[in-house]
Amino acid sequence: MQKDYLTLSQQLDGLRTRYASSPEASRQTLAPQILDLEKRKEQMSSELDELEVKARNTEKNQLDR
Repeated sequence: MQKDYLTLSQQLDGLRTRYASSPEASRQTLAPQILDLEKRKEQMSSELDELEVKARNTEKNQLDR
């Protein structure tokens, strides 16, 4: 999942770069794509944080036994 997150981040960076150097007409088509990727990135970040906490709790529970 971290690999997917990094790939998504790279795609988002590429789209942002294209957006910055594009004319207005192209920006209108890029904007929804960028927003979609930003939402997915935010969701993946939350999921990764949750998984990290669960992994730590599992490790702690195993060590406490």
